[in-house]
Amino acid sequence: MQSGACARRLQFATMRCNLTSRGFGTLCAVAALLIGSIASAAPKRVLVVERAVLVMRHGIRAPLDGEVPLDTRTGAPWPAWPVAESRITPHGVRALEQVAAYDRRLLAARGLMTPNGCPVGVVRIRSNSSDRTIASGQAYAEGLAPGCDLAIEHKPLGAADSIFEPLRARATAFDARAAIESINRETGGMAALARRHGAALARLDQVLGCTSVERGCVPAGAPAVSASADGHDLVLAGPIRAASGIAQVLLLQEVEGLPRESVGWGRANPATIEQLGALHAALFAVYTHPPYMAAHQAA
Repeated sequence: MQSGACARRLQFATMRCNLTSRGFGTLCAVAALLIGSIASAAPKRVLVVERAVLVMRHGIRAPLDGEVPLDTRTGAPWPAWPVAESRITPHGVRALEQVAAYDRRLLAARGLMTPNGCPVGVVRIRSNSSDRTIASGQAYAEGLAPGCDLAIEHKPLGAADSIFEPLRARATAFDARAAIESINRETGGMAALARRHGAALARLDQVLGCTSVERGCVPAGAPAVSASADGHDLVLAGPIRAASGIAQVLLLQEVEGLPRESVGWGRANPATIEQLGALHAALFAVYTHPPYMAAHQAA
């Protein structure tokens, strides 16, 4: 009881010292010293890192089939990619290996891994079941422990994994109506969400460079979110749905390191790519951020 009262008086004295003139600097120092003494008298708890869990997305990939809607209008053909649709690029592999090498140094500094050698029984890597996620796990493993051939755990190719996609795996009791209510509360509705991104949508039209000024370049459609046919997922329609994938493809061009004249046909500098990235992020304002969706996507 005495110590608590003393601490409160010293806290008050320290607070007062911030309001006094320079002449009371000694009082401030003494108060701080005494408070430090009281704090140091308490037993110290030392936290020790025992393990680390790293969560990451796949590496740099080629665009997905349909990621750019088929009726998107452009002024010129889209640039070619060095790999088939959705596959990790060689540049993406090298980038993941570099990230993993850095993580190895970081983990070794924390005493969780040795700086070199094969981490037998120490590292576990699990990926989703698509080609790009499995390849990303393999690239990361090679960068983390070169030549050690670390195993990558995953379900059969294409199988739904509840760890990564609980909705598709039917691992959660999903109520589409409750989800839509949560989304509309969070976003203000799909029309309002589209209006908030009006400037980015207009900029995207400029980058796409189509000649249809009246129609625009991004496929039109009324903004709406509804339940899927089976009621266990959502269907998003409208400009955000269409523009999200296009913006992602432009970002992939940037991070792949395509020639400047190929990124958005030379009409998208890094600042523009960042602005358009908000259109891709808006997709997560629907599917991930609302409380109901967050709970079920993380189930």
